[in-house]
Amino acid sequence: MTLQSTVNDKQAFGNVGAFYDDSPRRVAPYVIDVNATVGCACTLVAASEGHATLGGSGLFGGILVNGHEYVKDGLGASLTVPAGSNVQLCTMGHVVVEATTAASVGDVAAFNDTTGAIEAYASSASVPSGSTLIPNAKFVFVSAAQNGLAVLELT
Repeated sequence: MTLQSTVNDKQAFGNVGAFYDDSPRRVAPYVIDVNATVGCACTLVAASEGHATLGGSGLFGGILVNGHEYVKDGLGASLTVPAGSNVQLCTMGHVVVEATTAASVGDVAAFNDTTGAIEAYASSASVPSGSTLIPNAKFVFVSAAQNGLAVLELT
C-alpha cells in the first residue's frame, strides 16, 4: 500500500452555477420574475426593486448560482428555477458556467439577451448584437469547447 502523495486544493469541477474555488465572492438575493436556468446571466428589473429577469438588456444583476438550494417541482434533477423563486446572483467570484461558444482562458464574457446563456469572445469588440458584454468578466483557469464547462471570473 502506498501513502497519499497529493492533496486536492480545489472543489470538484463540473457543477454549473457552483463556485470553482474558495476565493472571495459576492452574491445578493433577488426574486426571479421568469423561469430561469442556473449558471445563466440575469439583469435587474428597473420597475421592481429586488427583482431580476433572465437575460435582458438592463443593469447586469449577476450569474444565477447555488442551484442545489432551490425548491423544484418533484424530485428530479433540474437546473431550471421557477418564476417567483428567491435566488442568488453572483457579481464577484469564480463560477462554473456552460459556455455556448468555445472559451479560451482570457476571453471576455457576454450573455445572450434572450436566454441569458454565457458566451465567450476573444475581445469586447467582437460581441455581436443580441448579446451583452458582462462587465469585468473573463474566462480563467480552463478552456472549454462549445457547450462545455468553463470558469468565469467576475470582479
